[in-house]
Amino acid sequence: MEQKDYQGFSAVLKALVEADRKIDLFEYMLMRMVKRYIEPRFLKSVRPGASIRSIEPVAAEISMLLSILSWESADSPGQAKIAFNAGAAVIKDSSLELLPRERCSLVSLDRSLEKLDRLVPLVKRQVLNAGIAVASIDGLITINEAEYLRAIADALECPIPPMIVS
Repeated sequence: MEQKDYQGFSAVLKALVEADRKIDLFEYMLMRMVKRYIEPRFLKSVRPGASIRSIEPVAAEISMLLSILSWESADSPGQAKIAFNAGAAVIKDSSLELLPRERCSLVSLDRSLEKLDRLVPLVKRQVLNAGIAVASIDGLITINEAEYLRAIADALECPIPPMIVS
């Protein structure tokens, strides 16, 4: 694909995603993958390297990520809190807090993932494991939870094994 072809492809993708004036999880993941894997080839952009070595500087972003997963996993505020606490226990940071559902959006998730991508690999793995703890608190990972985990794993460049629907 040439540079001009990519620009056209990108414009069409954006128009398709925005056509119904909302972005669902699949559309978000698709745009994020294009941005991460294809766009740098044409825009010659360089992603910042892993420079964050601890949880403290990204506690707000981790709270956002775990909150989104918690609300996705829960049928009630009580269940969301239990799920969130399961993830926070993996992180072992008392400054994490469950954010209100209305503050949780794909835009917020995207901003958080951009910053979390700068974590060193061992800390990224800890964050992904916290997300898995949230999603699996009830012993079942739904399709949406699995898609969120895939998006998070991809954004953090952490491999995650295939999930089989049973």
